[in-house]
Amino acid sequence: MFGPDTKKRCFHTLIRITCAMTLGVLWGGMILAQSGCGQSSKSQSPDPQNEAWGGENAAADPALQAEGQAVFRPLGKRRENASGTPLNSGGSEAVGTGSRPGISVWSIVVAVVPPSANAAEQEAFAKELLEKIQTVGKLPDAMLQRRSNSTVIVSGRSYDGMTAEATGDLEKIREIIVGGQFPYARAYLAPPETLVADTSSRGRSISQYDLRSIGEGKPAKMKFFSLEVAVYGHEDRRKPTAEEAKSFRTAAEDAVKTLRDQGHEAYFFHGANSSSVTVGVFTEADYDKYAREGIAIAKARQLFPHVLLNGAALRDKNQGGKLAPCQVVNVPR
Repeated sequence: MFGPDTKKRCFHTLIRITCAMTLGVLWGGMILAQSGCGQSSKSQSPDPQNEAWGGENAAADPALQAEGQAVFRPLGKRRENASGTPLNSGGSEAVGTGSRPGISVWSIVVAVVPPSANAAEQEAFAKELLEKIQTVGKLPDAMLQRRSNSTVIVSGRSYDGMTAEATGDLEKIREIIVGGQFPYARAYLAPPETLVADTSSRGRSISQYDLRSIGEGKPAKMKFFSLEVAVYGHEDRRKPTAEEAKSFRTAAEDAVKTLRDQGHEAYFFHGANSSSVTVGVFTEADYDKYAREGIAIAKARQLFPHVLLNGAALRDKNQGGKLAPCQVVNVPR
């Protein structure tokens, strides 16, 4: 149920839409300015399958087990609000006023409607938020769209993928100013929730939530990166049994599902010994050959500062026991 406080936050002014907006970090190459938070020398980004989370001397801290468990659940525990729908099940649908059926393309997500136990109240809230975005928010073609278990508001245009037109429109939307603020600064391109058939020689079928799907159909010379925020696997990186591997994969996919329900652009990657969860897709404009990190990655780190192993934070023994930070990883091609 939406209480008075929630409505006040979300309706008082348009800029408060940011409390309901997605925290997605799929800024890609749109933000070209570099921040000073990156390293000064080149350090090759690891592949997620290298499983080098937190460094060789990082160890799980039992006292920090609670950190991140709202999303990165401990092994063996299902999320209480899990819908039971397989993570890689296809389909997204348009809902509500200004929507259209048959969504099977890429869309620019500008806001996520807060969940509610009351479906009728959530729908009314969504329509009111949509109206504000269409009028005060300067996006008259915006529409509601149902994606997985969440309702989002998209710009109203659809795309075939991360085309020049799509990324150009995304940049324009992020630069919209309302009341001296940028309410859509965290807008992102969202893919259709369908399975992508891989036409490569590997002959596999890849979920849109699989990290490997990012590079599909893109020129081989293009490099993509993501921020690894969680890992499910043995702390000593030993090879899991078949049953353990299944548990690791399920936990990672559940975490991705939760993050996407919250509006984050999350992906999973299943390696030989563990499964990883990453957020965001970045290009060399965000992470150059000297491993300098741009604004987009810096913002992602603000949301996800520490890497978690099986739901617990890690401490790096080489850094005086400090919490191990998330690391940028290469997107497998």
